[in-house]
Amino acid sequence: MKKSNLILIITLFVAILMVGVYFLLFQVFDIFGDKTPEVTQGGDDLTIINFKESELKQITIVNSNDTYIFSYSDDESLDFKWIKEHPNTFEEYPYYAYKYCSALLTVVGMSKFDEVSADISVYGFDKPTAQVKYGTEEGVVELIIGSATPTNSGYYATVDSGRTVYIVSNSVFESIEAFTVENLASDYLFVNRKDRVQEVAFVRNGELIWHIRREVMGEKNWAVIAPVTALGERTTIEDSLLVDLVNLQYQTIEEKDCQDLSKYGLDNPSYKLYVQEYGKSPTVLLVSARETGGNGKMYACYEGEDDVFLINQYDMGFLDITTFSLVASVAYYAEIKTLAGFEYKLGDLTYRVDISKEGDEFIYKLNDKVVAYEDIISLYTSGVWIQADEIFLLTVEETDYLAITYYFKDGTTRQLEFRSLDDQGAQYLLYDDGFATGLLFYRTSLQPIVDAISVLQSGN
Repeated sequence: MKKSNLILIITLFVAILMVGVYFLLFQVFDIFGDKTPEVTQGGDDLTIINFKESELKQITIVNSNDTYIFSYSDDESLDFKWIKEHPNTFEEYPYYAYKYCSALLTVVGMSKFDEVSADISVYGFDKPTAQVKYGTEEGVVELIIGSATPTNSGYYATVDSGRTVYIVSNSVFESIEAFTVENLASDYLFVNRKDRVQEVAFVRNGELIWHIRREVMGEKNWAVIAPVTALGERTTIEDSLLVDLVNLQYQTIEEKDCQDLSKYGLDNPSYKLYVQEYGKSPTVLLVSARETGGNGKMYACYEGEDDVFLINQYDMGFLDITTFSLVASVAYYAEIKTLAGFEYKLGDLTYRVDISKEGDEFIYKLNDKVVAYEDIISLYTSGVWIQADEIFLLTVEETDYLAITYYFKDGTTRQLEFRSLDDQGAQYLLYDDGFATGLLFYRTSLQPIVDAISVLQSGN
């Protein structure tokens, strides 16, 4: 046999032998196989947690700082539904709890493993980096955040003790780790819930701009008690003014134990804001109009204290709220079930409607004559629901035009006086209440009342 052929045969034999060794070691015995589980990037549902607030009773958050427990309340009067149960060593602001708890209601992974190691320590689940426990009526679902991935691009996560493993983004871990006493502690300046605010007053350059109050905690009906007396505009007060107040926070502490408030303009502040919580004394915040470097920041401190804060002026929408923007546009409303009667006086004419009840039937009398409800319905509806087109203070001389007196079943009365500003009576004004500064008027059209009276006069 030629030497060259012998070399070729030996080479082929060695090659075949090496292929056999490869299949034996790598494929059959898997000695050097890749132990890293394969990862599915797309196509699979990567939703790990998906709850509605109302489905939960409690959330427990465990991170490197502490354990935080929050209970969910379905109380409709609460602005923020998550109530802190632990820790109880500081006074938190509920918005933080709401913000963080709500952010954790849905957690979506970036990827999921197809094959999972039985050893949960591979992912750090034996010593979790963070945990979130979701308490429902059926039990507890626990989200476990393990260790960071080798590339630090995310964290391992599971909800069933490692049987399914996901990789979540760093932001998921960071949102859990963000729970700290410092973040939850109150750097907000006033009461932390709208329903706890009983009374608010605002003074600008020494002048009382508005003063509002309600009696029952959480109710939506407010009264403007100064500088005029009127019903409060429910939507404006609840959704504009109070939201700004309970969310108002300081940016930084400019100076602690300030000995000279005049350098911040707080010895003679441009604004004073009084906020009273039910059962507590008013909190008075002094605010200077002086900005720092034209960056929209304003100085503030509590009355009687010497720590100076920086506040963002754009967080204080109430600075521009006027008295009349808080006054309800409904000038007056009287429910017929509360009335024993009502009376119109138009010049020399008087129209009196008396309301009584015999059994289940109402009896209506117009100037002592029994009439059908249909005969006085226009007169009634036009006079007991009076909507304002404009509200303002007026001190000029007016001309009496119309007076309506309401007689209530409880024996009380209420009289509204309408005035006209010009000879043609083109503008009708309703006087409600007044102070030395002037009278509060509602610009409103009395044409429906005039038309109803005209019908009565004509006998139609």
